[in-house]
Parts: sequence; structure tokens; C-alpha cells
Amino acid sequence: MMRQTTLLLAMSIAVSAGATTWNASADWSDATNPFGAWSLLQAPSSLFTTNWNPWDPGTNQAAWAARPLPYNDHVPMWARATISRVYNMDLPRGTVFMHGAETERTATEYSCLRWTSPINGTVYLCGETWMPRNIGRWMNSFIQVNGLTVSQASFIAPNTFSSQFPLRFEDFSGGTSALTVQVVPGTTIDFVMMREPDQASADFLAGYFAISTHPFGTYLMVDGELQDYLGDETAVPITVTIQDGGGNVIRESTINLSSESAIPIRACVEGEYTVCVKAPHWLRQCQQVTFGEFGGDLSFSLVNGDCDGDNEISIGDYALLSSAFGAIPGDPNWNANADLLGDDEVDIGDFAILSNNFGLEGD
Repeated sequence: MMRQTTLLLAMSIAVSAGATTWNASADWSDATNPFGAWSLLQAPSSLFTTNWNPWDPGTNQAAWAARPLPYNDHVPMWARATISRVYNMDLPRGTVFMHGAETERTATEYSCLRWTSPINGTVYLCGETWMPRNIGRWMNSFIQVNGLTVSQASFIAPNTFSSQFPLRFEDFSGGTSALTVQVVPGTTIDFVMMREPDQASADFLAGYFAISTHPFGTYLMVDGELQDYLGDETAVPITVTIQDGGGNVIRESTINLSSESAIPIRACVEGEYTVCVKAPHWLRQCQQVTFGEFGGDLSFSLVNGDCDGDNEISIGDYALLSSAFGAIPGDPNWNANADLLGDDEVDIGDFAILSNNFGLEGD
């Protein structure tokens, strides 16, 4: 049964007409630096000039860096993740991530994502960050206005932050007040990433970075149903992807439904975007969502039967279900994605669902 989508009231602040939002992931370019109001600096007065695709041989991930791996000066680097869990790290697609600088490599500890104001007025910062891996290294993150630090955070190892549970900018040292900035054309707001001074090596940091002329209420409120399912919907991981008109992923999040209310995803975007939803053995569904002053709403209803996860219900799904027929959890041939009903048994009921939806394809 569809649950009624609820508004997130905590940030329901009215905005003026003509508000403008700059989102680093949405504005990202692998072709030019600067890109719009954003720029990437590999040293205090030096822009990155080369984008490598790939930066790391063996992947299709592009990155801004002086040189690619395995050269000594392959860091600092900045990139927008185009592959889920690239380098086997906690990097959902659309995440902006970087590896810190090291003096012994490029004579600096400094590297940053910079926003240069094109306007006069007040802007508001929205974002969050985390370490996408924990290998015993510490990193620091600074928010600077015209070169002066207004807020900062330290990421020790190990820590509990992740893409699902990030450290938000309002929880940095400067609190919420540091996220409201008076600007004139040319004002710079920097997101600086540096290793802890006593650390032998820098590491990766990841996050989302956005600036707007209005206080952020741009959450995507997600609600929906998983068709033909008797199991616990709240235990099913659901991937929600926000992408622009060109198909570039701006944000990808994994959520679990609630039995009582819609789930908020902090989007920090404004305008028209395509939002797609996919669950393990359900077809993907995509919708156009308009993000306005309070964000956007998404209600979905996913079709069951995609056992192999290829976004179509076909003979391959029949093969998997047949192999698992009669199985229950713990059996050698148990396959949770063949248990379409979610009743902990692969039986004729699962075949019925697959047969009813055979030939259907997702968006």
C-alpha cells in the first residue's frame, strides 16, 4: 500500500524567485577547469590542467591530476565517480572525491575545490563528506572564505562516517552559522582537503558540495511499493539515482523504505532531474522530478521478477528460479533473488509472478 509522502518541515524556508544553485557534481566537467563557478586547484595558485581517462589503469574513471598512476605525482587528484564503488571504495556514482596532496610529491599539502562568486548577496552552503576507505590515515577538511577558515573537520581512522552516514557541513566546527556567507563578485569559497600533519601519507575524501542563493530545503522525499512481495519491504535495499538531462549521475543513494513516512535524500539541486529507482529483483523505474524550494517528491511502484538484475524479465530469470526451485534459506541452491514473494521459499508462487511479468523491461 502506498504511504503518503510527507514534507520535511525542518528546513521548509520560503525562497525568493530566481534562486540559483551551484552543485559541484551537477556542474562537473572532465573537459574544462574551471567549470562554471567551480575550479579545482592543485596548489594555492595553480589550477589542474590535465584530465586523465583513466587516471588509474584498469578502470574507466577519469580524474584531474598532474599525471596518472603509477607516476609519483599522481596526487593530488579530483574526480566525479562514474562507476559505483570505483577502486572498491565507498564511492556511489556522482560523488565528488579527491586524494590529498603530499609535499614530497608536488611541493604542497594543499588542494581544493573552489567556488568563485559571480553574484552579490547571500549564499548558503550545503554538503557532506566522509572517508571512502579506512586504512589508518587521517585527513582534514576545511571550509574557507577568501582564504580564511570558517569551519573544519578531522577524519581519524577508523571512523564511522560513510556515504550513508556522512559528516554534514553543519556538524563541522563552525556549525550552521558558518554556512551563510555574504559575497560579492570574486569572493572565493574553498573546500580544502589536507592530510593530518603527522601522517606519513594523504588519503581519499569524498562528498557532495553545493552553494545556493537560498537556504537548502532541497530534499528528495522517496516513497513507494515493491509489487508482489510478502516480505519486509523495509529490509530491502533500494538504489535511488538522480541524473541530469545528459544522463550524468549527480547523486546515488541506497535507502530502505519506512512503514510510516517517506525517506529523505539530501539532493542540494534545483530544477528538472531524472530520478531512477532499482531494487534487487525488481525492474528499474525512472521519473522526471522537479526540485523546487522544498526539494522534490518521488512515488514509485516497482515490477517484480528480475532475478538476475539485468533490468528485464526473460529466460535468464526463469533459469535462476528453476535452479533454486524448492529451496529455503540455508539450502545449497538457495537464491534470495529467486524468492520473489519474500516468503523464504522458492516455489510456484514465485513462478507465477515471473510468468505474469515475463517480457517486461525496466526504464
